[in-house]
Formats: sequence, C-alpha cells, structure tokens
Amino acid sequence: MRRSRPFSRTEFNRRAVAELEGLQVPIATAEDILLAKLEWAKLGESERQVDDAAGILEIRAGDLDMNYVLHWVRELELESQWALAQRRAGTRQ
Repeated sequence: MRRSRPFSRTEFNRRAVAELEGLQVPIATAEDILLAKLEWAKLGESERQVDDAAGILEIRAGDLDMNYVLHWVRELELESQWALAQRRAGTRQ
C-alpha cells in the first residue's frame, strides 16, 4: 500500500518492471530502496538499515540518480543517515 505523501507517490510512479518466472512484477528502483533504508534507519535507529544502504551505494553508486537521491535526502531530512551510509560505503570521508 502506498502512503499519500509526496515521496511515496513519486516512489510508486518510478517503479520498474522485472520478469520473474514469466510474470511482469513491479519493483522499486535502487534509489528508492536506498532512501527507504535511510528512512527506516532514522525511524528505528537501525545500524542494519544503514549497512544495507551502504551496500547499495557500494554496488550501484555509478548507476544511481544522485540528484534524485540528494533531493529526497533533504526533503525527508535524512542527512545524518546518508552521511553515515556514505562513510560506511567509502564514498565520503
């Protein structure tokens, strides 16, 4: 179920489609999964979510729409979680 806030509407509209055993399945983009992980980290102060976000950064950094990510990091007030994930991924000093 999609929440009615602006980020959730945007996230829903950005879904990609993947084929799984012959079925077309909507999936969240890497950027939106990263942002969700950061948001969960903020809400639950979860180190695991920050580590997951760092893993996405390590693997997909060159493929991510960083303007989109940075926009939502600011809008969702995830700056500290973002900085921590970047440090853990080795993409920020």
